[in-house]
Parts: sequence; structure tokens; C-alpha cells
Amino acid sequence: MKNFVSKNFWIAAFTLLILDIITKAYFKDKEYLLNGFGIDYVANTGSAFGLFKDQFVFLIIVAVAVLGYIIYELNKFHLKEHIWLGLLFGGILGNLLNRSYLGYVIDFIAIGSFPRFNVADAAISISIVYLIFNTMKK
Repeated sequence: MKNFVSKNFWIAAFTLLILDIITKAYFKDKEYLLNGFGIDYVANTGSAFGLFKDQFVFLIIVAVAVLGYIIYELNKFHLKEHIWLGLLFGGILGNLLNRSYLGYVIDFIAIGSFPRFNVADAAISISIVYLIFNTMKK
């Protein structure tokens, strides 16, 4: 099946997933702040920006649905976009694993008063922005 042969997609997804798992494990329960910037562990029961707080089942369903959609539609995207889709997939999977095993997502990156986030969140956000702008250019 063509969907599963994109090396760029799988390399990006699993590299991001491993990086996410390592950083979340390392920074769990840690705090290193200087003027509001640095590391500040938070157990996030919601999604980005604290939306859908304590909506465990809903967030699991959405994550699984989006992961399935990405795999299903992967061959419709240009190969250059597979890296971005891989980062999106790996980020969603990383947060899904946290939510499934812990009941929350580990966030730890602190940038002033901006909500705490993690490596997966950053990859998800950057990938979505790239894919939106790339789609708008077409």
C-alpha cells in the first residue's frame, strides 16, 4: 500500500515521537525558570491552550480519528509534505500516549505567560501552520 512506504513520513514521525518521549520523561516534575522562561512542569488534562479540560474520551477519539485520517490521506499529499505530516502524526501520537497512560499530557516548556507546552505541541502547531500556508499557496 502506497501510504506505508513514505520513508520521510515515518522517519519524521518516529524521530519526533522519540524526542517527545525523552523530553517529557526528563522534564517531568522539574522546574528551571528565569524570569518566566525555561522549564515548568504541568500536568495538562486538556488540549492546546487548556481547551477541552478533563475531556479525556473526546480528546482520545479526536486524536485517533486524526491519526487515521492522516494515514488514509497520506498518498494525496506531495512527498515534500510527508515530513510535515510525519511531525504532525508523531506529535499527536506522543500526546495520545501520555493521555492514555497518565490521563494527562506532560507540558514543560515555559515562555513567559504563554501556556506551557511540549515538543509534540510545538511540532503539531508548526506542521499545521506549514500545511495551511502550503495549501493556501496552491
